[in-house]
Parts: sequence; structure tokens; C-alpha cells
Amino acid sequence: MGFFGKLAGAGDFVQRRLPGDFVERWDRHFEHAVAASRERLGASWQERWFASPAWRFVLAPGVCGESAWAGVMAPAADRVGRCFPMVMAAPLGRDPAACTRTLREAQRWFDVLEVAHAEARRQAWGADAFDARLAALPGPQEVTRSDPSAALAGIDWRGAPQWRMPLRVHGHDERFLEVLWSQLAASGPSWCLWWTHGAAMVPASAMATQGLPAPSGFAAFLDAGQGEEGWRTLRSFAPGGNAGVAAAPAPAAPAPAPAMTPPSPPPGTPVHVDGDTTASRALAGGAAPVPDDVTVPGFGRGTPEAAPAPAIESPVSATAPARCAVYRSMDGALTVLAADDGAHDARCRAAATAQAVAASMAPGEFSGGMHLLRERLLARHPALQASSEDLIDPVMEDAAVVALHTTGRWAAVLRMGTAEVWQWRRGQMRPVFAGDAASAGAGVDTLLGARRGAVAVGLGGSGAPESEDIVCAVEPGDRFLLLATRRLMGLDQALLAQALAIPDPSHARALIAQAAALGTDPAPWPLAVIEVAA
Repeated sequence: MGFFGKLAGAGDFVQRRLPGDFVERWDRHFEHAVAASRERLGASWQERWFASPAWRFVLAPGVCGESAWAGVMAPAADRVGRCFPMVMAAPLGRDPAACTRTLREAQRWFDVLEVAHAEARRQAWGADAFDARLAALPGPQEVTRSDPSAALAGIDWRGAPQWRMPLRVHGHDERFLEVLWSQLAASGPSWCLWWTHGAAMVPASAMATQGLPAPSGFAAFLDAGQGEEGWRTLRSFAPGGNAGVAAAPAPAAPAPAPAMTPPSPPPGTPVHVDGDTTASRALAGGAAPVPDDVTVPGFGRGTPEAAPAPAIESPVSATAPARCAVYRSMDGALTVLAADDGAHDARCRAAATAQAVAASMAPGEFSGGMHLLRERLLARHPALQASSEDLIDPVMEDAAVVALHTTGRWAAVLRMGTAEVWQWRRGQMRPVFAGDAASAGAGVDTLLGARRGAVAVGLGGSGAPESEDIVCAVEPGDRFLLLATRRLMGLDQALLAQALAIPDPSHARALIAQAAALGTDPAPWPLAVIEVAA
């Protein structure tokens, strides 16, 4: 994928990774097109130019070279105000079906391109920063779903009355379900098809039954580990290719690291209260270990034969997979919360990878906001995603990541995947990201971006990760509530506000965890409450 056109942080045309025949035809054509539009619109041209939308496109083979192309064209101008559209495009080859597949299955890829350009325009990026963002993204054909008929070929559905299989795309893959239903209907009468987005003990999956589910096998609807009796399983629901997810004994908790006393933070830096030992004692009945700066809470349902993490210099042990991973910087300014979404699989490494990426960054790299962290997370995405695409034994990677960095009177916030961030100030709670609350007001200070729906592709998930970042003002006494994973997205906003009104922030966290039925061990809770110090 490459680009050509104008950027607000560059002095002239910029071009990366687009072939000469594409650029030559595009440049020549739109030079005339821009001039003609100027002549037609006259004095209103510039206003119309900057108010015009981004246009998504597919081009047939032969229009801009031998290949078909897909991409986004958006209005742009260089550093001195000279206007020309920015085009971001990827080749589709000469297969006529490639354009159809892209239109049907790659809309998230187009979404990410639009967001990247909007951010580059807003922050006046130069060519190198823009190039780094686009280079980390997959191409449109990488995010399209594979042909499901191949995965279902040769199956005799008459061989069993009850079948189950995992789904790869947030619990629903329309084409996969369409092909599956067609095959079931052709094999005989009375088939029923069931599918789910997943929950704590059940992954995103589909089940097929002849008639209504047999009572003896209904427990598998509640707990995937109960699927051995009466079910034929396609692919794998567990490490090692086992048909069921039998809950393994909880591994012994790692010995706590030596207690570390960080230096007192300066005014305006956050005080982290999500690991408060008082709340831990109240909930777990004993003293909680003092975490070190890099804490990987164990989830307690793993297996020792976990696959190693992707190649990354990381403080995370490859033999101790984490359901939830938290990184806190020594200066107290940065918190990164990452949680593997969906049913637990000890082989998942996305959350631990996000934690390791954050731990590897220097404090000065957050001075310009969250874009460097986001770029480095996106660079890890393809390797994690590849494990989810294995049709024989997939590892369903999909981590929600939330990061907060506070410096003086400003906070930079990033979310990737299914996550929410709320800011509490003087008795009022507002979403940091405007798309999170249909009834919320304008937000605290500046609210940028919007997301359609609560469920979003995370790190390692199927498709391009959906991410947003924002910078907002903070005041002493402000609190931030970080929530990750689908399980926490349905919580009532009134409950969240009630929790944040509790004087002790650690008790606020405990109330939210109780409402979400997260259990009494605070270590794996995918939420944090952070208070800005006076």
C-alpha cells in the first residue's frame, strides 16, 4: 500500500510505494480535475475543498496501470496551502473478483485509512510519520475473509446430530454462516443453527443441531468445556486440539516481585489506585502482593504448554500467559491496560505483547501523544492475527488496549479494540471518546472521533484494529475510568457514575467489578481507576 499527494506537514508532493504508471496517470488527471473545479466553483472553491469528504474507491484493471486498485482519496494541502488530493491505495491484482471481495469484506480497512488521513491532517504530519502509520496496516486483501467453503468442504453433516465450531470475526461471519446453513439444509431436514459473540466461558462460535438442542448437551451453550458429550467439534476450542475447554487447575501465583518505592510524582501526575491493597483484602480475604512496575496478573485457567509469545523483547514470561496485562511507568505518568477479549485461551499473547511494547518505550516518546504507541502496536498486529487465521487450530487473538499518559495539565488517551474511557470531574462523568455515549454532552474539553457500536476489532483480531487517540485537559482531582473487553461494555452508565462518586477509588473499582461478575480476585479485572493528584 502506498500514497501520493499533499500533506500538511510537507512542503510539496509526497509519494511512497506507488508505481510510476499509477502516479503518472493520477497526477495528470487530477491536475486537470482540480483546475476545472476551481474554475467552476470560483470564490467558494477553497471552502468547498476543505469541507469535502474522503472518497473510497475501487478502480478496474487498466485505469491506473495493469492492476485493479482500492483506496481512499481525500482533500489535502501542503505546508504552504497548495491543494491536491491525497490518495492512499493498494493493488488488488487482475482478478475481477478481488474488487467484489474488497467491497464486501474490507470496509474496516477503508475506515482505518480515513482515520489515518484525518489524523495526519489534524496533526500536520510529515511524510515519514504518515508513511509509518500506513506501512503498519494490512492491505485490503489481507483483511478480507477467506472462502468458508474450503473450511467446510467434505463434511458429512449426517454423521452427527450436533456440531460446533469457532467463529473468527467477533462471533459472526456472514459468509461462513451462509455457506454452513446451505450445507446443513442440503443434508436433511430439521437443522437449527445457533451462533454467539461469546462470553466468559464460551468463545465466539456456531452450533448446529438437528431439532432443538439435546438436553444432555445443553451445558455446552453455557460452558464450552462441557462440549465433549454429544457434540462433534470442527477445528479446536482449546490448546492442543482438545475438543473441549476443560478448566485446568489454577497455576500457582507467581512470587511477588520485590516492593519498589517510586519517587513521588509531581503535581498533575496520576495516582494509581486500581491495585489498592485495602480493597484487595476486603475482596479476597487476605493481603494482596505488592506489584512491581510491570505486572502481569494471572487468570488462573491456563495450561503450561502455552505457545511462545511473538518475537519481541519483553519482560513477560512466555510460560505465564496473561488474561489481563498492566504496565505502569516508574514516574506514574503512564498506565497501559490490555486484556484478551472473549473466552480464555492460554495461548493468547496479544495482551502480553501490548504490555511489552509499552514497557519498551522511553518516557519522552509520549510527549507528542499516543501515536508512537499506536504505531508500534499496529506493527505487532499481523503476526498476532496470523494465529487467528489458522483454519485447523486457530488461536483467537483479540486484545482490547487502553492507555493513559498524564503530563501536567494534559492527558493523552488511546484505545484499541473494545474499550471505553470515562473522565470524572466535580460530580460529572463524561466519555473521553464522543462516540461512546449517545446521550452524553459535548465531553470534557475536546471530544474527537466516533465509533459505530461498542464491539471493535482489537490487537490481533480479524481485520484492521480499530483505534482512536485524543488529548484532553485535566485538573487535580479528576478521575479516569478505563474499561476493556466486551464484558464491561454493557454496564449501565448510572452505575459507573455511582462508583466514581465513592470517595475511595479502589472501592469504586470493586463495585464495578462486582456488577460485572468479575469475581473476587482483583488481579485479572480489565478495568482501572486513576486519579490525578493535586
